[in-house]
Amino acid sequence: MKFYHRLSLSHQIHLLFAIAVVMTLGISVGFYYVTFESLRAREEQYMYDMMAQVAQKTEDFTASADYLAEAVADASSAVHLLRETNKTKKWRYRQSLNRLFSDIARSNSSVTNIVLLDTTGKVYGFNGLDYSLVNRLDSLYSLFSPDNCADGFMAPLYAGDKDIPYYANIRTVYDTGTYENRKLGFCIIIGTCDPLYEACRNTSSMGSSLFMILNDKGEVIVRSQDADAAAERDIVHSLLSRGEALFSAEIDGKKYLLSQYAPLPSTDWLIASAVPYREFDSGLREFRNLALLSVLFLLGIYLLLGHMTVSSITVPLNRIIHFIKRGPDYTLRNHVEIEERNELGYLADQINLMLDQISELTDTALRNQTRMYAIELAHHQARLSALQSQINPHFLYNTLDAIQGLTYLGRIEDIRTAVSSLSAIMRYSIKGEAMVRVSSELLCIRKYLQIIDIRFVNRFTFHISIPDRVMDYEMPRFLLQPLVENAIFHGLEPKTGKGTLSLSSELRGNSVIHFRCADDGIGIAPEELERLRGRLLDAPESPDPSLAEKYDGIGLTNIHLRLRLLYGSPYGLSIESAPGQGTVICLDFPATVPEQV
Repeated sequence: MKFYHRLSLSHQIHLLFAIAVVMTLGISVGFYYVTFESLRAREEQYMYDMMAQVAQKTEDFTASADYLAEAVADASSAVHLLRETNKTKKWRYRQSLNRLFSDIARSNSSVTNIVLLDTTGKVYGFNGLDYSLVNRLDSLYSLFSPDNCADGFMAPLYAGDKDIPYYANIRTVYDTGTYENRKLGFCIIIGTCDPLYEACRNTSSMGSSLFMILNDKGEVIVRSQDADAAAERDIVHSLLSRGEALFSAEIDGKKYLLSQYAPLPSTDWLIASAVPYREFDSGLREFRNLALLSVLFLLGIYLLLGHMTVSSITVPLNRIIHFIKRGPDYTLRNHVEIEERNELGYLADQINLMLDQISELTDTALRNQTRMYAIELAHHQARLSALQSQINPHFLYNTLDAIQGLTYLGRIEDIRTAVSSLSAIMRYSIKGEAMVRVSSELLCIRKYLQIIDIRFVNRFTFHISIPDRVMDYEMPRFLLQPLVENAIFHGLEPKTGKGTLSLSSELRGNSVIHFRCADDGIGIAPEELERLRGRLLDAPESPDPSLAEKYDGIGLTNIHLRLRLLYGSPYGLSIESAPGQGTVICLDFPATVPEQV
């Protein structure tokens, strides 16, 4: 080592390259010594990798078929169809399954037929059923005999003149709606094995190689190409009689490399292949020639680099590396000093320039971030204020309209009570903090219901159930009144007869307050409900709160926007309703305790 360090940098570089050349030549000699064995082992591994690819494609194929069979067997419509005795209901379930099977046919092109079989042997076919194919397969294999049905795959199934067989995937349908979980029948999916054939054929990259998929009886389901029947029979016999994954065998005077892949998880199928050794030899020769050219090319590169690399570069390079290793706290306040005016000197100048720019950009980014945070905070507060201001005119308009109705009836005492309640509600809505206790919000609701009870005498029944443990938590001011107002004027008032409104709350997981406002009013039409849900979903994306004016049901949209602005997703408002069955509106927001003053 001392001798090496006494050499000049130029001599060191030349010595290093000379050592590299000697090592390359030694490696090359060793390479040629073991080339045939190593290349053959590599070809065998490649062969086994191809097997793994076929196995993976086959497993994907069977997994997809299993998924479809399970989806049909577990479908509630299938369970109801096999369990139901009413013909009208059976027809409806059958139509539902027709739609499901149409979707399945579009998602999996290999599926040709889907049928259901009950325990008595009755077969249910659906749209697109190839009756001639189904009858042919049933006559050959008794597919639709309940006694012969067992969960799993059946293949190969040949029908007609088709060279590529079919498969049948059978799944038991259980009555999941009963305690006994009894057997109702079977789901049978019939499909073509074309994807398996394509997997074998596309993987067979060698001219005489043979890839096959065998069932548990040793029958060939698909093969990559036609082969001599006797040779194929001997190959299959050799594979099944030996449990080795990879071995050599002489068949009909030819030496083959035989391999087999373990049965797939969802079936008892076996992936097998047979490749003549002469296919490997041709590839080995090409690889050997390519390796020789590569070694010669590397030697030339080594010699060229050894001749060109003669300058002293290690000292300035180490100085730069040492400077960088000192970390950002040091490098951002100092400059790297390089005396040489070559490429390394230029690199040092660029590093110094980059460090100066990073420092400047960091300061600018911090200032901009602080300013943007202040702007965003102000904008956020403005949006909340704008949403709050949307509520008051809307509520005031509806309440004054109710009081106007009292004047026509001459109910002076009720007018006095209603005006007093309205005054209390307005003071509550426009004064004080944005966040209030649940108890304060509940007091506002009771004032509002007092007005409604005066306006609509004996029309509505109100039930309020708020646990005491929820009362001391805080919530946004004037959040529940629009829910109650919406339920009365859009759900209960148009209803004929007496209506009921329930307001309840619960604390979920000590972290989320859940409010539920339910009425037994006229409900919401399905298309209107979907439209309102869609607009509630889009509402948080609106940067301008004034855009909420374009929505019907301004109070609900307003509440949803306020909750999303305050707490973000997934908090907000949800709606469930059906025509004639009333409406349920739920609110969820974090449970927080007011700060003690």
